[in-house]
Amino acid sequence: MWFLRLAVLSLLFTRSGANLLFAKVEDWNVVSAAARAVRPDGNLVSWEPNVTEAELRDIFDAVWVEMRETCPSLPAMNTISKHIDVGFDDALLQPGRLDRVLGWAARTELLVDGKWQGVLATDDALRWATAMGYQHFGTLRVARRPPGGWYRGNGTCTNRFRLQDTILHEMLHLLGISSSVRVTQGGDLAVGSPFQGQCYPGAFDAAITDINGQKVVSAKCAFRGSIGDRLFVEGVELYTDNDGTFMTGTSLSHLLSEDALLTATQGACEPDGARRLTNLDARVLRALGVECDPGLVSRVSTALSQAGGPYTAETQADQPVSASARSPSQTRLLWLVMWVVVYALRPT
Repeated sequence: MWFLRLAVLSLLFTRSGANLLFAKVEDWNVVSAAARAVRPDGNLVSWEPNVTEAELRDIFDAVWVEMRETCPSLPAMNTISKHIDVGFDDALLQPGRLDRVLGWAARTELLVDGKWQGVLATDDALRWATAMGYQHFGTLRVARRPPGGWYRGNGTCTNRFRLQDTILHEMLHLLGISSSVRVTQGGDLAVGSPFQGQCYPGAFDAAITDINGQKVVSAKCAFRGSIGDRLFVEGVELYTDNDGTFMTGTSLSHLLSEDALLTATQGACEPDGARRLTNLDARVLRALGVECDPGLVSRVSTALSQAGGPYTAETQADQPVSASARSPSQTRLLWLVMWVVVYALRPT
């Protein structure tokens, strides 16, 4: 049954307090060098044409339609298109802490059965939110022009960033894949967001388990894990830093496996086509009520860990850096709480 139906977790984005999606350092350097290369005739290499606002919207819609073919339980494009704000953020890739930032995404959530749930993840949540009069359920922003320009389509691509890859990655955050676990000023780990004096975890938070399969987040936002623990959702290991440092907005909000779509940083495009959802991504989406066709996802290794626990992957070499926590605030008759889905606050 629906629970506390008047509660809405809304998105109040301010860049100074946000986590941001960075390109992998090594790939960024390779793509940047290729964009500055000189051809044998003495001319600079050609860049991809600029992406227009209309083209960006069309690509977003096409990626959603393709994702829904893989995960048919998702709402149809004609029911969600007008509720998602898609556009460019011209501050991204500028010198300073925003260089190498390819994009970001944020979502609106409903409090359902004691957990914050992404409005876009299910038809039920979408219908109830619209019945309440809400119209904005997600924001997605990308950089206007990375080095060499955005590559579009499924063709052969080298030394470029593929726009479809970035958008699909951000869509998973729009659906609800990310944790509210964060580091407090006192150095402790906190989780969840409040409503009427009580704290509630996110649906993704509530699905996190330890290596023994035990839940680490309680219904009242008690976090039973610690920095450096190996944690999982649906048996898939979540990303944490190699040295045990917890990175708010990055740790536990991505998958450890570099074979998954939802890695902690984005690499350059693969030459043989746009990236697809993997079986690891699909397993994690299942925790949010999203069902994907196992025959339509890319299959990657799910070898058991040496400890005999859930599925894991080799440690990542390229890591983002720490990000700041978010803070709640009260607005109108509803509690509106900061929630921005992303990756890292500063370049390495």
